[in-house]
Amino acid sequence: MSHIWVLLFCVVTPTLAQYGDEQPPIEENPCNLVDCIPNTRCIVVNGEAKCVPLNGYGDKDCETPEPENPTCATVLCKPPTTCVLRPKNPGCRDNCPLEAACVIPVRSEPAIAPKRTYPPAQQKCPANEQFNECGSACEPSCKNPKPEFCTEQCVIGCQCKPGFFRNDQKVCVAKCSETSQQQCKANEQFTDCGSACEPSCKNPKPEVCTLQCVVGCQCKPGFFRNDQNACVAKCPGGGAGTCGLNEERKQCGTACEPTCANPNPGCTKQCIIDVCQCKQGYIRDANKKCIPVEQCPKDRIIPCSEMNCPKGTVCELGRVICPFVPPCFTRQTKCVPLTPEETCATKKCPPGTVCEQETIFCIRAPCPQPKPQCVKKG
Repeated sequence: MSHIWVLLFCVVTPTLAQYGDEQPPIEENPCNLVDCIPNTRCIVVNGEAKCVPLNGYGDKDCETPEPENPTCATVLCKPPTTCVLRPKNPGCRDNCPLEAACVIPVRSEPAIAPKRTYPPAQQKCPANEQFNECGSACEPSCKNPKPEFCTEQCVIGCQCKPGFFRNDQKVCVAKCSETSQQQCKANEQFTDCGSACEPSCKNPKPEVCTLQCVVGCQCKPGFFRNDQNACVAKCPGGGAGTCGLNEERKQCGTACEPTCANPNPGCTKQCIIDVCQCKQGYIRDANKKCIPVEQCPKDRIIPCSEMNCPKGTVCELGRVICPFVPPCFTRQTKCVPLTPEETCATKKCPPGTVCEQETIFCIRAPCPQPKPQCVKKG
């Protein structure tokens, strides 16, 4: 009598009912990313890959409950994925049931930064100080007890408690000593946001200035800083803003004042308001003094605008050789006799030559008149 042995295995046959309408394609099957340990196999449940024991996992009669405390010890993920424990319900926040899952690190949820405690355990504030999560960037001090201008930023750390001020020894005190506060001179006052262009005798009304705060002592309103660095109500020589020797005040001065080194500077059409500059016929030398133009060093180039040529002569730029090695060429002004313009009609050429007007390449008007020249025939 023969016997027939029938082996029964509990298996899971995925159906559309298990997955809903979204059956994962073979190439996108989550199990392709998971290597299960021996005696387990990978199945897809609700779109997730899970490793389950081979023995007795199938229909309801063979189904074994999932472990209450899931662990990554039974899951071997294929690179580049890694096993993480995460809430089964993505919307859960507290006391959530966990599950082990293989995820790609770059697609995983961002790490939650550990909570910080204030003040940090290792940081203790000195006496009369307190820890601030968002303190002022301009802490009140003995030198500046009431800062009015400051940047909008949070400074984390220890700062003086309200009613205390930081002194020169970096200690927070309730009352500052008289010597700790900055002592200003006569006719001065302390400011925590003064002008970078303080009114002075040379420039009593500066209108062009950088936009910045200067902390320190400055002249009180109605006073001007003189050459001795003192604040005075009346500048030497008369009213506020007396100019120096051979200078005059101009309501619209040039932004590029001529100097001996650069008598004809290229410049913008910028108007410098209410400024002292050299008088007509004077020029600023290397010592910032205004001197007569003719007293500039002789090696400078005198422009034709400054040349007073005798009657019957005109000014032109000539070529001279500089006494340097190697030789260089520069231009020097000189007065030459004024002659009527010559043409081929008046020019006499030697035998074997004819008169032709020279060719001039002019870049910018006005262009010079071509000169007649004698050239060989043919």
